[in-house]
Order: sequence, then C-alpha cells, then structure tokens
Amino acid sequence: MAQVGFKAANTRYKRAFWPLIFVYVVICFAGPFLAFRADDPSVLVRIGIALLNGLPIAGVFWVMFRAAEETDEFISRQQYKAMAFGGAVAAGLGVIAGFLQLYDVLGEVWVFWVGPAFFFAYGSAQCRMRWTAGRSAA
Repeated sequence: MAQVGFKAANTRYKRAFWPLIFVYVVICFAGPFLAFRADDPSVLVRIGIALLNGLPIAGVFWVMFRAAEETDEFISRQQYKAMAFGGAVAAGLGVIAGFLQLYDVLGEVWVFWVGPAFFFAYGSAQCRMRWTAGRSAA
C-alpha cells in the first residue's frame, strides 16, 4: 500500500471504522431479538447471526492494519507495537484462563472476552506511547 500521510490515513480509518462499528452495534441489538424471536432458532440462524456479529470486528482489524500500512514508519511502528501488545495481553490472558480452567480453579470463561481484552490493551498501549512521547519532548 502506498503511503498517504497520517492525516489522510486517519480520515480513511475513521470513514471505514465508524460504519463498521455502527453495523456491529445494530447487529448486537438485533441479533438476539431475531435469534430468539422463534421458539427454537435453527443452528444455521444462530451461526449466521454470530458471523454477522464478528465480521464488522474483523473489518476493524483490517482497517487498523491498512491505516498502519499507509502511514510513515514512525506511526506504523507505534501502531504495530500497540497491536502486538494487545495481542500478547489477550493471548496471555487466554492461556492463563485455560490453565486455570484445566486445574479446576476457574469456571467457564467466554472466549468472547478475548476481543475486548485486545482492544483494551491496544488502547492502553497507544495512550502510554502518546503520554511518554509527550513527556520526553518536554
């Protein structure tokens, strides 16, 4: 992908991110309503709704990657570091939870929480990098 500069990449990111999040929120509210409106929704209906819920978030990951590819090396490196940190935290928590379940210390944990753990750690890493960059410039 060609570099388009931070401002243009950020604009493209927002133009793709917000519609994806809007679709995600609509499906999050409409999905359970549609799935459980029938007495016993078929497995295919539940799979379809689950996939429809996950696809916008997969799109967000693609948009994040595209934005990192389109900016200069410094911004790209910060984005990749934040994504790597988010992935490491999410994977680490998943592995720890798995072992705690294996040894009957922890009950059932929804795999769903891996996504929010990633985005929380990713956002925290970005905030920390911006805060430390601002402190070193002073």
